[in-house]
Amino acid sequence: MPLEISQINTPQELYNFIINNIQYGIKDKNKIYQNAEIDNNIDKWHLNISLELLNNKYGLCFDYVELERTWFQNHNYEYKTIFLIIALDHENNYSTHSTLIYKENNKWYNFEIANYYNEGIHEYNTYEEAIEDIKNKHLDYNKMMGKEINKDIATKLKVFEYPKLNNNYNFNDYIEYIINNGKEIKVILW
Repeated sequence: MPLEISQINTPQELYNFIINNIQYGIKDKNKIYQNAEIDNNIDKWHLNISLELLNNKYGLCFDYVELERTWFQNHNYEYKTIFLIIALDHENNYSTHSTLIYKENNKWYNFEIANYYNEGIHEYNTYEEAIEDIKNKHLDYNKMMGKEINKDIATKLKVFEYPKLNNNYNFNDYIEYIINNGKEIKVILW
């Protein structure tokens, strides 16, 4: 029997649990969407609050972060949830991303699962160092996905710390909630 979430005692155990029990994708009543299908079916996504994600076993970075938030909060860690978006004045095809960072023994850690190019628990000496690396990895990820990242695009990158979401938001409402309720973090861009 797989480890139950209530039996998890360390960030590494949580990481292993999520990797082994939850897949990246969107699950609706009729189908599961993964990989390239996700972008074309983002309108079928809604935020999975922690228990819903455990039952569905499919989610996006936004869903993972809410499960992680619940665990880190219940285990009395200092943590921040981070959202990244390249904010253009028109619709764009650049990816957005959410991740969680937490503090332990005076170091910060990025708990990264959804960005499979950078998955793992990454250690940093300071909060600022963590944010800088997350920002750079997000820009690099967009480059790897074939998106143009020049100085003009990079300067449109916005990074937010954001509070807990309690509704099953759709994609656009999720972004709007964060932009309206999150705290923008000023980052050094190029």
